[in-house]
Amino acid sequence: MKILYFILPIFFIASVQFELTGKYIYRASHFSEDIELKENNKFIYNVKFNFSQYQVSGNYHIIDDSLILNSSPQKDRILVFESKRGTIKNSTFEVKSKSGAYFSYSIHIISRNGEEVEVKDQWEKSKFKKLKIKEFYIVDKNGLKSPTYIIRGTNTNYFEILFETSRVFDNESWVIKDGKIIPRNFQGELQEYYLEK
Repeated sequence: MKILYFILPIFFIASVQFELTGKYIYRASHFSEDIELKENNKFIYNVKFNFSQYQVSGNYHIIDDSLILNSSPQKDRILVFESKRGTIKNSTFEVKSKSGAYFSYSIHIISRNGEEVEVKDQWEKSKFKKLKIKEFYIVDKNGLKSPTYIIRGTNTNYFEILFETSRVFDNESWVIKDGKIIPRNFQGELQEYYLEK
């Protein structure tokens, strides 16, 4: 009898997961997003918008009404190399994609007193004078946001930043509701639309 109690939950979980396999799609003018859930717990995610498109693959699992996504291979969203160049009163941020290409971005600087400054439409380098910077984050033109980076060095003022311009899933939780999937945007907020089979 104990074996039956053990096998029944496993069968139920496997059957729920099997029912959810397939391709889920949302389309609007100039935008499309889809995710294909495969039987082997692998997924392929595609998005197209603003003349941009990319594909991410990875692993998924289902917990209750949540679809948990992890990119594979897992990538760092941002790499920062700190150094000291010139006078310490001036700070420079050189921003590139991980492939070495420059791109349009906004930089959000958070000072030691907690004040946040946003500088939009930046390209290649951003320079600041006499600003005591504690941390920062980058947002690209498509809305993809880096994690907040806390400056480690006490005398560093030059920051070479390599930014992952593709979406990275790191235990990201999407909602499963009535056989549909509610995705999250780049900032982690639930979207107002569904991906449907």
